[in-house]
Amino acid sequence: MITPSAQDELRCVLHALHTQVAPAVHGTDVESPVATLTHILRHVSRRIGFEGQILFENIAALRKLLPDLCACLLSLDGVTGAPEQAASIEGALAAEYCDANTYRSLEIMASEARALGEALYGGLKVLQAVPAERRDAGYQRMRDAIRRCVVWQIEQERRLIEPAFFGRGPRR
Repeated sequence: MITPSAQDELRCVLHALHTQVAPAVHGTDVESPVATLTHILRHVSRRIGFEGQILFENIAALRKLLPDLCACLLSLDGVTGAPEQAASIEGALAAEYCDANTYRSLEIMASEARALGEALYGGLKVLQAVPAERRDAGYQRMRDAIRRCVVWQIEQERRLIEPAFFGRGPRR
């Protein structure tokens, strides 16, 4: 086991910043950067605790949603970009982001989540261009599913950001 943990180290840095550095600086030219560093370190600490699980759940949700989006796009005969975006989604789903013997680090999961997210937003862009007269119940179900996914993603980001920043004073 690696000790101290990254969280322990961040707590020490935050404590030193709060108890030793902040009281010793005066004037907005130095107080503002110290406040900003404090906010950032609190945010990083929060990310360490939650980011892996959020990425894991995001990847699972995208892997569940994207095949349906792909099928929806393939059903849109004559819509510009639909077949190409469906192929892009299939490629993102088929890509190997690491081999089975590699630990899925935050960086690897973030890369996978980013690629799957780009595939989702590419598909959404095609759906948004579908003429109104072609927007049937299946189209609307797909848009609603994408909306729920995006709302969930935003809520997860809020879980990381809000406790680290809000109610903690001004930021630069």
